[in-house]
Amino acid sequence: MTAALQTVTTFWYHRCVAGESSDFELATRVTAGGDQGRAAERAICERFAARVRLFGCRHLRDPADVDDLVQDVLLHVLGALRSGRVEEPQHLGSYVLGVSHNKVREARRRTSRVAPEPPPEASQLPALPEVRLGRLEDCMSTLAARERTVLRMTFCEGARAPIIGEVLGMSADHVRVARQRALRTLRGCLENPKIVIAR
Repeated sequence: MTAALQTVTTFWYHRCVAGESSDFELATRVTAGGDQGRAAERAICERFAARVRLFGCRHLRDPADVDDLVQDVLLHVLGALRSGRVEEPQHLGSYVLGVSHNKVREARRRTSRVAPEPPPEASQLPALPEVRLGRLEDCMSTLAARERTVLRMTFCEGARAPIIGEVLGMSADHVRVARQRALRTLRGCLENPKIVIAR
């Protein structure tokens, strides 16, 4: 992986990790219960449903199994939070991933279907100029929301184009086009320091 791609990966890593505090707040509200707890449960489902679906799409062949996985994982996580069985709520994302792993193993034992996908071909993506992380974040803010999601799923979650398309309702070809367009836009922004980005 080039230094520029490593910079993009680092950017999305920090963006993902930065959300852990919010995960902790939501987790503690669910445990506390009440109206805020119910609102937090909805927020957790909205936050993690796509990630669990992505994980399921990478490891299960049957779309019905993926649907079941999303439901089973979220029900398990919410049940554990309500009863205070999540020992490290500040690492809720890791807990959800661990539950997803366990549920996939259970599904594989039931169906004997195994279909893991290799990691994305990040080394084949065009390189970006090396820049400060702050400038990269500014340039990221100029992208459309869908393009930012495509880059996040590529560099942060390790998703391939077909899986990103499954989550976003796009074809794999359209995902690749969106990714290339986003990277070209970033390159133009990063290579032209005269571009002033409104905050």
